[in-house]
Amino acid sequence: MTVVEAIIQVNQLDPNSRILVVAPTNHAADVIAEYLVYSKLFHPGDFVRFNGFMRQSNEDLLDSIKPYCVDGEFLDSVARHRLIVCTCATAGQFFTLNLPPGHFTHVVVDEAGYCTEPETMIAAINLNLTAGGQVRNPSSVDK
Repeated sequence: MTVVEAIIQVNQLDPNSRILVVAPTNHAADVIAEYLVYSKLFHPGDFVRFNGFMRQSNEDLLDSIKPYCVDGEFLDSVARHRLIVCTCATAGQFFTLNLPPGHFTHVVVDEAGYCTEPETMIAAINLNLTAGGQVRNPSSVDK
């Protein structure tokens, strides 16, 4: 819930934000997408649950998030969304688009403790940290 609230706040408070939300597994990314849907603040097209090429089928997808799901064949249109949810490994596909540094203003890594350092860097490398880009692990924020 903390991750979802952080995503919602950034999305609402910064209309110029481009948020990349990553998790180490498809299940974890699906849960985030599901909570975003349940917030009733997003409709299909407002965010994308980006599934990588290696995801076997849509049978294991939750019905609630299916309208938000896109796969790799639409990569260029996925990158235009302000809010993208995917796995750490799937985020690497954005390198093929040669996005400019700073394309994503925020990267949220869910369950970062379960990620390897290289996995987290796949998403973080898309940020321009010198121009104010931010990487946040909401579970480690002081309360």
